[in-house]
Amino acid sequence: MMTPLALAHAFLKAFSAADIPRLRSLLADDLVFRGPFARFDSADDYAAVLAQNPPRNVTIETLAQFETGNAACVWTLFRKPGIESKMVQLFEVREGHIARITLVFDSADFA
Repeated sequence: MMTPLALAHAFLKAFSAADIPRLRSLLADDLVFRGPFARFDSADDYAAVLAQNPPRNVTIETLAQFETGNAACVWTLFRKPGIESKMVQLFEVREGHIARITLVFDSADFA
């Protein structure tokens, strides 16, 4: 079973590669996602939105990270053409899957 930090990095790798099936496999069915632009209460709903508008030309550089208990926090520099934003994501893990993602960033970076 992967550690919370390993799961977080697997998620970020799948996200930046737009590998939605791999990303979905890392998520608990009852995933809770909270971010500045969206809220989801199921992994299928979250993955469906990403499949409709997959991340393209995205790079994610890890700036800092930590793991404690069943959670991992990763501070990243997110880049895609015309956008650069520092982001923090808290990944909470349950039974080997990501059960909750809390995403924080300055939405003005996307204006």
